Amino acid sequence: MKKLFFTMTSLLFMCIMVQMAKGEMISVVEAKREIAEENLQVWDKTYTAFGRKISVKAKIGIPDVEKIPILQVKAIMGKEVVEEMGLEKSSDQGNAGAGILYDDPYILSKLSDENSGVATVFCANPEEIDLAFLQSSYDKPNSKRYGNWGYISEYYYPDEINFETIYAEENEQSLFSANEQLKTVLQNYYENKDVDYDIDYIEVRGRARKKVGRKKSDLGDYKKDYPKGTYYISFRQKMEGIPVYLDIGKKMLTTDRTHISQDVALKCSRVSWITNNEFEYMDEESFIINATMLKIEKRIEEDVPIASVDKMIETIERAIEEGYIRDVYAVRL
Repeated sequence: MKKLFFTMTSLLFMCIMVQMAKGEMISVVEAKREIAEENLQVWDKTYTAFGRKISVKAKIGIPDVEKIPILQVKAIMGKEVVEEMGLEKSSDQGNAGAGILYDDPYILSKLSDENSGVATVFCANPEEIDLAFLQSSYDKPNSKRYGNWGYISEYYYPDEINFETIYAEENEQSLFSANEQLKTVLQNYYENKDVDYDIDYIEVRGRARKKVGRKKSDLGDYKKDYPKGTYYISFRQKMEGIPVYLDIGKKMLTTDRTHISQDVALKCSRVSWITNNEFEYMDEESFIINATMLKIEKRIEEDVPIASVDKMIETIERAIEEGYIRDVYAVRL
């Protein structure tokens, strides 16, 4: 099958290029200067829309880069990863569906010298579905919660995270340890590839407890085989220092077919799970990761301008006033 290459840029969590042609376009260096000179490091304002109050108090983050390039990238297919590693297919494919299950005898020993079990790797079967994702797990913490089980949790966004002091319920390992294990897992599967990432947000989940009411907080007894809380890390791959937030697949599916075929558009959707890069970690013997990663093929443009910070805020404000946005927890260029 002919490999599909596509072009994408990662500028803002909502595409700041929308309607920006009418506004001033500046370099990323100028954007940094604008933030400093106009004291825009923190966007602090309250809005009212459709009877709701939307309070915004978010730091405006900007990558530590001097240029915003346009890169031609290629999806790293999960099946290619496991085949390069020489992993064998699992003997039981009963739950694989449109995917393929593989045995990984290596990852547990990398997470801890005392582990010797076999993790399960799940990826798409390209003959059935064209997705690039890779999932690896061992004693999935989320599977233990299937059924009538819930938990209490706390959310942390980038400016609120202190890796050394955040601990999940009854868990002797800190968030720092969980993040280090995420790095280990990514290196295990994407060795010699650029798998740098930014954290989108953290959810620290408590121990599983019996649901006793309709509210999320209506919880009863603890689940006996769920001894500690977990760390859920939502992360974004960084390419040349810039986090990737969106894929172009869904956009291309709505494109006029006279310009692009439906077949090509569907192939672009192979990275549609890029917004769901996630890692849930209880300890070295209970974790799950879902990852869709990219690699750079070539550079199309060395540097392109972006919208000014004022224009970006104006665009988001319009979306708030029209009722499309009800919460702003972070703003990142």
